[in-house]
Amino acid sequence: MIRKFDRRAIVAVVVAAVAIALLLFYALVDVDSGLMPRCPIKALTGFDCPGCGSQRMIHALLHGDFAGAWRRNPFLIVMIPVMLAALVAELWRKRFPRLNRVILSPASIAVIIAATAIWTICRNIGG
Repeated sequence: MIRKFDRRAIVAVVVAAVAIALLLFYALVDVDSGLMPRCPIKALTGFDCPGCGSQRMIHALLHGDFAGAWRRNPFLIVMIPVMLAALVAELWRKRFPRLNRVILSPASIAVIIAATAIWTICRNIGG
């Protein structure tokens, strides 16, 4: 079992790593270079997965281009607050027990899965 100090240290290291990765992504990556990895699901099936466009969406958000980010993957932009709430609910479950019960309930998870499936179908039907 992870002690409380160890858990905080792990969270701090992960947050620092994500911040460094985002900083490097912001400063060094050119989305038009063709060096960004391609989606393996799109490569195999020809269909967009729920995350297709997420790298370019994150890059656009980091550069303050909210309209460009929305064009690339609006679903993930809408899901960012949900993912952050789920992270807070999990990391601080004793401090926010009600949030933890609501966000991580089977019903909430089922809604997120259904929304993801509907998004995937709609983006592939709509072109």
